[in-house]
Amino acid sequence: EINRLAVLQLERKLSEERRLTAERKLSEELIFCEEEGFRPSRQITGGSPPASPGGVFARHRHRVDHGGLATGEMGMNRVYGLGGYSQSSRVLLCMVGLPARGKSYITKMLIRYLTWSGFPVKAFNAGNVRRQEGMAGASASFFKDGDAEASKKREAIADCCMAEAIDWLRNQKDVCVAIFDATNTTTKRRLRIIELCRQRHGITPVFVESICDNAEILERNYALKLGNDDYQGMDPVKARADFLERVQAYEKRYETIMDDEAGGEICYVKLFNVGQKVEMHRCSGYLMSQIGFFLSNIHIGPRCIWLTRHAESEDQISGILGSHRKELTKNGRQYARALASFLRKARREMDESGVR
Repeated sequence: EINRLAVLQLERKLSEERRLTAERKLSEELIFCEEEGFRPSRQITGGSPPASPGGVFARHRHRVDHGGLATGEMGMNRVYGLGGYSQSSRVLLCMVGLPARGKSYITKMLIRYLTWSGFPVKAFNAGNVRRQEGMAGASASFFKDGDAEASKKREAIADCCMAEAIDWLRNQKDVCVAIFDATNTTTKRRLRIIELCRQRHGITPVFVESICDNAEILERNYALKLGNDDYQGMDPVKARADFLERVQAYEKRYETIMDDEAGGEICYVKLFNVGQKVEMHRCSGYLMSQIGFFLSNIHIGPRCIWLTRHAESEDQISGILGSHRKELTKNGRQYARALASFLRKARREMDESGVR
């Protein structure tokens, strides 16, 4: 008991010394900032995230107008995100891929992840725009290149959807992400997106291409597609035939993203079979590192996640929570062995059933 009290007293002393050291350093930084004539941002718990400092020891104060985006006192935007800071401003994520390749599914996962991470995000779906314009249930012929009028309408729909996404980005005051959910399967279309973003300062286009040749995944995706608004009330056999004809129309003009597009400056992430393999090109910065990390770990297969309490320890019995310094109790050791046996059995059963 005497040894435990001595350890606790030593820990309190060290904690107090660390606190005093941190306060002294903060005081020195504040004095420096006051001498230089600006205020550093400070991260606080709760409420709105802090203004991005752009480096605590920046020498000059300035304002920059990026296409109507309000900036802070030192020219940096307020930012939401893990850790509280980001050097990126606004990102236009453009999905790329044939129909039924999981683009909308990936979009929904990105929205959940980015929202959880603290980034404002909104999706803009070209198919929804087409249906809102009264073209729900368009047959496969609408998507073929032989009809000039249909091609013109498709381009107009894509332009309208993209304009909505860019307008939304420009109206945001913070770091944010708009997801342009469309096929974007041609080099010409992607170059148009890049050029439009260059005309709006502070918007970075990043392409996310989903490539899938796994027959099992494709069959599941085709079945899901037959339930959307384009095929409501249609015979399933006819609906499937029409949808496959639409896919073939896109395949004829499909051009996968290449490294030399846009003079080699194109930023993209390629996903193969929804997480089997991932490629990234010219993706840098805090925000894109978060997006790239997430896309590198997505999957659509069934998984089992086991949640368990820790085994009982001597510290726990003594009332010291959150510590792992002492040995497990007898009960703790029994629990650990039983847990290991249970998980080995569960893994064998999962392997036998094909679940990983």
